[in-house]
Amino acid sequence: MIKVEGPNAGQTIEFQDDIQELTIARLNKFELHLLQDAGMGSTLTDLDLRFQNLDAFLSAGKLAEAMRERENSNFGLFMLFSGISTKGRALADLVHSIDGVVQTDFSDSACILISGVIAERVTFANAEEIAESVKKKLMPN
Repeated sequence: MIKVEGPNAGQTIEFQDDIQELTIARLNKFELHLLQDAGMGSTLTDLDLRFQNLDAFLSAGKLAEAMRERENSNFGLFMLFSGISTKGRALADLVHSIDGVVQTDFSDSACILISGVIAERVTFANAEEIAESVKKKLMPN
């Protein structure tokens, strides 16, 4: 488990980091959200990368790839304007407990709520660090 302290006393979020403890459904959701983050993203930095890729594909005359990158950019813009964090959703899939209460609901609506709690309590830098640490432990070599 990875334990993160919130900004206020007593606020904690524990993240599952052992693949043996995840259900197949949770692992599949986590991987889906990671793919969405890699393909579309949800931050200005992610969009900047999409636009750089788009420019490179257009310069190279790779129109099919450029069209796919434009579509990914559109999805990324939608995510950004909607306040949806693909990284936050991936982290939400791994939450074991919030303030000592074990999470058992991993539906899409619960994921949205949990990612909101994460957004309020976990810094962007910590979220990146947690995601990378968990990814390394969960992904097969």
